Amino acid sequence: MRELVLRVRTPSRVVFDGAIAGLRAPTPTGQVGVRPGAEAFVALLTPGLVVIATAEGRTFAGTAGGVLSHDGAVTTLFSPFAATGSPEEVLAALDRARSEAGELAALRQLTELEQRITVEVRTGPLGAGR
Repeated sequence: MRELVLRVRTPSRVVFDGAIAGLRAPTPTGQVGVRPGAEAFVALLTPGLVVIATAEGRTFAGTAGGVLSHDGAVTTLFSPFAATGSPEEVLAALDRARSEAGELAALRQLTELEQRITVEVRTGPLGAGR
């Protein structure tokens, strides 16, 4: 399996850095996919769940939106908030972050993220494939 590298970064830390087989991420116009050999691009992301395919299976990154940059070999996701793991782990990290959020705007953004992840897990392709 050909792999590419994904780095998920927030202003304070690197949340994920590793080899992946591909990913699917939410944008304002729909989902965008990245596979090995994809052309370079930059896309804006909306808050939601990024599905990451690895050699071990699927993992997820919940993000508060941001920018996805792919240079042909490395894909970097920049977001003000991101958490990785199972959907349940992402939601738990979101709950922790929301309890620590001091600004109203950050709280609104995290609440929107939680709502989008919950809808996708219950009704989207994740619910059908689990």
